[in-house]
Amino acid sequence: MTNKSLTILLVFLMIGCSNTNTVKIGYEQDEGNIIDINSGDVESTNVIKKYFDAYNVRDYETIQSLEHDDVTFYGPNGELVVGIEEHYKLSKEFLTAYPNTQWTINWSVSTDVMFDEKPIENWVTRAFHKDFP
Repeated sequence: MTNKSLTILLVFLMIGCSNTNTVKIGYEQDEGNIIDINSGDVESTNVIKKYFDAYNVRDYETIQSLEHDDVTFYGPNGELVVGIEEHYKLSKEFLTAYPNTQWTINWSVSTDVMFDEKPIENWVTRAFHKDFP
């Protein structure tokens, strides 16, 4: 087999063995529109693991480094918490009240929500167990 034939064969193998297609795994409704949900980048689940690992050791610097400036959460009483600093304050209050709390992620899935009129959003859904020893 010539070098040229070998090169062509290797290119075909690399192309044939790679899967760049996204997989539709569901949908969501947004203002009456059906929006596709595709499988997402598994690296996002690693970020979430790092996030909860940081909570378990009370590493607030790592927690804050993993959040976007416009992070939004709902607190335990339904209050809207917007921004890294507000989330930090709520976290400190919660962990002062429950100092032995630990999180264990049971499973985690990354998905991409394919909006038509705004940027794609990556959502990570997870189930975890929270201990209050």
